[in-house]
Amino acid sequence: MDKHVLEMFSKSTYAISDQKYIYAKVKNISSLSDHFFVSQDKDEITVVTEEKNLNSLDLIEKNENLWRLVSLNLHTPYMAGTFAEINTACAKNGLNNLIISTYSKDYLIVKDSQVSQIEAVLNELGFEK
Repeated sequence: MDKHVLEMFSKSTYAISDQKYIYAKVKNISSLSDHFFVSQDKDEITVVTEEKNLNSLDLIEKNENLWRLVSLNLHTPYMAGTFAEINTACAKNGLNNLIISTYSKDYLIVKDSQVSQIEAVLNELGFEK
């Protein structure tokens, strides 16, 4: 483990949303403001949105799981190795997660059924809640 990254984790916090989210592929999107995250490339439009917004989507398909957002408040953003350490710890604990990085914040998207496990992983890495 990278000692500089672990030291940074000890100065970082996380928060887990109460809302449940879906991860979906849609035909088009009419309103960006209703959703947590929208990504479009030449092949598809992906939406991460609260479960309550499902009926408003022009849905192609959705992932079968419900997801929760874990916001990471990193003491030192953009530090090399940050997600390598987090994903290694997740993999060792059998956790599947998705990562969304915005300009000023990073998020893990974890299965709703694995919230207690991701909390344990982040606490073990040194994060504070």
